[in-house]
Amino acid sequence: MLRPIPSKSAAILAKKSEETQPLEGAEVVPENAEKLKLATALHAQGINPEGWTEARPAAWTTQKAFQETGRKPDAQHFEVDGRLYKTDTRVAAN
Repeated sequence: MLRPIPSKSAAILAKKSEETQPLEGAEVVPENAEKLKLATALHAQGINPEGWTEARPAAWTTQKAFQETGRKPDAQHFEVDGRLYKTDTRVAAN
């Protein structure tokens, strides 16, 4: 049975671990912080952050009830900046 050459194996493993490490000095740029916060909130609600703008706003009565109570009426709606939108297959995250 052949055994791998230790120096080659160590070099390959080191390269792989280097590729999976985050970039040094990678930090959130202030102008992107708001986008990151919005994307994170949308993803947590099961919505695709790139396509959520295709969603239709919820009905006026639903919006008013949400603004008064702060609760979403059902899973068919998601919230962005205090407004409700209807979930659709086009905007759902996979």
